[in-house]
Amino acid sequence: MVFLAEAHTRHLSSLMIGIVLAASGGGGVLGSAAASRLFRLVGYSLLRIQMWTWTATFGLLAMSGGRSFLAVTAAMAVLGFTGALGNIALNTFVVQHAAETMLARVMSVDRVTSFGALAVGPALGGILYEQWRTRYAIVALLIATCVLLIPASTEPLRRRNQAVVGPPAGDVAQ
Repeated sequence: MVFLAEAHTRHLSSLMIGIVLAASGGGGVLGSAAASRLFRLVGYSLLRIQMWTWTATFGLLAMSGGRSFLAVTAAMAVLGFTGALGNIALNTFVVQHAAETMLARVMSVDRVTSFGALAVGPALGGILYEQWRTRYAIVALLIATCVLLIPASTEPLRRRNQAVVGPPAGDVAQ
């Protein structure tokens, strides 16, 4: 949404806008096609890799001011690619680890949160752009991504420490 608002302000052509939006979809298609191979290589680390990639992408966009057509096109392709990988990793995890009797409920929560994000994201992007324009809206997205990066990066350490120390009290099998 930040890009679309900036494109409107700069009076970019429909072709340029279409190319940027198609880059996101093209990245998603490539990410979906590559997911099974990448998943075999790195497993659920794809979610952590996704957050690091988003942080780097928003960082580069923030440094460029988000006004470069090529930078925004490349960023949208990268975000589409990694977004597809993250969605596939998350859904694969849910299907493999949710109890069969709970799978429909868990997937419904997944769908509600995903579709909710699709509804809230453009509104939030519009608000950010209206308040701060392109550069600072991208910086706000970078900060939000950095906040999400913290739990994504520390979760493997927490799991590793739990494995060494053992399960919490009360979780001992009888």
